[in-house]
Amino acid sequence: MKLVLVESPYRGKDYRSLELNLKYGRACLRDCFLRGEAPFASHLLYTQENVLDDKNLENRKLGIEAGWAWGRKADLSAVYIDLIDNWNNYEGIAKGVDIAEKLRRPVEFRNLPDKVLMSLDSGIIGRRRNKEELVPELYSFLDSLKNNLK
Repeated sequence: MKLVLVESPYRGKDYRSLELNLKYGRACLRDCFLRGEAPFASHLLYTQENVLDDKNLENRKLGIEAGWAWGRKADLSAVYIDLIDNWNNYEGIAKGVDIAEKLRRPVEFRNLPDKVLMSLDSGIIGRRRNKEELVPELYSFLDSLKNNLK
């Protein structure tokens, strides 16, 4: 079984979509299992009650770093993009892709089947942006982050 690090939205811009993002993240895990993979999603595990508080910056940083540490053992990063509208709201996912590429871990951009999305929220399909737009925007966003650090 491939070890797969799952990248999917968690807090988004301001936690307003948290409930949908949690349902979506669980559907992403299921999608990996159906592909015969062993998925791991730190943002779904570490943010559970009495583990880490994502709204506490120190806890959030610790959780992100722990997820990246686990990811060093992964065979693949699966980036689920159905809910991505603007990479500015998903900097954690973007940085996860950047780290995966630095580690030479393959990155696969994925969409869930329409039937699954309909069961979560019928509006997702109409709002979903295509991979051909999102992936180049991601790399442009990562370049802008790197240029801001210089």
